[in-house]
Amino acid sequence: MKKLLVLVLVLVQIAAFAQENNFTVKGKIGNLNAPATIYLRYQQPGITKPDSVVLKNGEFEFKGNIIDPTRASLQIKHDGYQPGSRRGYDAFQFLIEPGTITVTSKDSVKFATISGSKINAENAKFLAASKPLEEKRSEMQAFYKGLTQESMKDTAIRARLTKLSSEFSALQKEISLKFVRENPDSWLCFEQFRTISGYQPDPNVMEPLFNSLSERLKNTDAGKAYAANIIKWRTIAIGKTAPEFTQNDPDGKPVKLSDFRGKYLLLDFWASWCGPCRAENPHVVEAYNKYKDKNFTILSVSLDKEDAKEAWLAAIKKDNLTWNHVSDLKFWKNEVSVLYTIQAIPDNFLLNPEGKIIARGLRGDALASKLAELLK
Repeated sequence: MKKLLVLVLVLVQIAAFAQENNFTVKGKIGNLNAPATIYLRYQQPGITKPDSVVLKNGEFEFKGNIIDPTRASLQIKHDGYQPGSRRGYDAFQFLIEPGTITVTSKDSVKFATISGSKINAENAKFLAASKPLEEKRSEMQAFYKGLTQESMKDTAIRARLTKLSSEFSALQKEISLKFVRENPDSWLCFEQFRTISGYQPDPNVMEPLFNSLSERLKNTDAGKAYAANIIKWRTIAIGKTAPEFTQNDPDGKPVKLSDFRGKYLLLDFWASWCGPCRAENPHVVEAYNKYKDKNFTILSVSLDKEDAKEAWLAAIKKDNLTWNHVSDLKFWKNEVSVLYTIQAIPDNFLLNPEGKIIARGLRGDALASKLAELLK
């Protein structure tokens, strides 16, 4: 009887959860009829969910269930599509949240308005606050438009580009921080966190910001996942001992991180398919060749796919990466990559002979400069 009662309670909780996370997206786009079709696409963890319905007198309705709010799009393929016509295949970007969202337009979904949605109202508020970013982006594009490969060699021009890029990033972070501080109960805060932290989050910065969110928001699935990430980020912060792992080299031989104790070690995350990684490799090769006889070595972890072992090995050979390599060929689910919460590649960690992390994200000349400082 007790087991039956527990089962009933679990089923009730599941039903309540599903009901709480139900959504309806409905509306009217002019007076469109078949064969005009409207398509809904939205993301859930690991998958893209598509749906479609034929319009009847312009009306449509979609129903579904989500875990957390998510970005989505509505697209319409009109009858008699003509390239370049706004009455062709047009789209509308928005966010789905539990509840009922209404989308309306006179003819084209591209020009639709949305009602009944708190999160879309918050998004509109954020977009309005982001208008200065468009001005800065336009300034960058206007400056870049007139440049040639020859002019890019000019140090003053490169400095100007760097300055504009830095100003854009700083303004972007400023706007995102302001939004989070003024809207601590908005799910959009999680999107702004990525802008604020970049791909190498500092827990000393992000944890206080996360703690400023509402309790409701912190207890969503997204909030719980972020809290778990903060704990992981603390294990790979500067000054921490790098987490131990074992992974196989190309010959299937297990290699442990602790095998390299006693030397300065660059733990390098890359992949054969990653253009920026391949562009970065010459800098890494140069640093390795200069300091490999001065108590320095490299261990590269590849995020290549299971069916791409040959591509991985070919890239190692072509790029002259003559140091130790490991991979489980699980792409972004590489177990070492997950352990170190890698969000973008190339990425790296510099470890001292005791295995402590002393630097991260050393790109270009930064790696050689850091090694020159350490290995005089």
